[in-house]
Amino acid sequence: MPALSMFYGIIVRMQSEKGGRHNKPHVHALYGDNEIIVGIDGDVLEGSFPKKQMKLLLAWMAIHEEELLANWKLLSNGDGYFKIEPLRLNNLEGLIMLRPTAIQVEATCAYQILVTFDNGEKKCFDVEPYIKGDWYGKLRSFEYFKCVATDGYTVVWPDGQDICPDELYDLGKLVS
Repeated sequence: MPALSMFYGIIVRMQSEKGGRHNKPHVHALYGDNEIIVGIDGDVLEGSFPKKQMKLLLAWMAIHEEELLANWKLLSNGDGYFKIEPLRLNNLEGLIMLRPTAIQVEATCAYQILVTFDNGEKKCFDVEPYIKGDWYGKLRSFEYFKCVATDGYTVVWPDGQDICPDELYDLGKLVS
């Protein structure tokens, strides 16, 4: 699997997977013993990464999205690939995509959570619109709903239900 780039101990690789199990353009990234597969759109498909390295990887992917898509097309057509410039601190100047992450959460009342982000902001988020179907329907039990926790990135419940950290941050109401 070709290495497209290396930065801050992160190795980013890509391979074509015609008819593969992920069915979308993605990269494989390695950091020490950690491996993660991330869609070019930023969705985590498999694995995990330490929080800091995840932010660096997502920043690099946002900066080089067009190049990643071009490499995906080349590899899918059997035409090889090209290297992509590594992430450097000066690449991040003016980039406002490194979202704060959830570091603390508390169920405050029926289907509301108070989320504290790593930038110090606190936001109240209404979970009720998400409680649909069998999977998220488990949150209707307030005893279960109160089991919400953070994983250092977003909010999660014991059976794996979670909410996108971008939605938490963008749609949450700032608490003073």
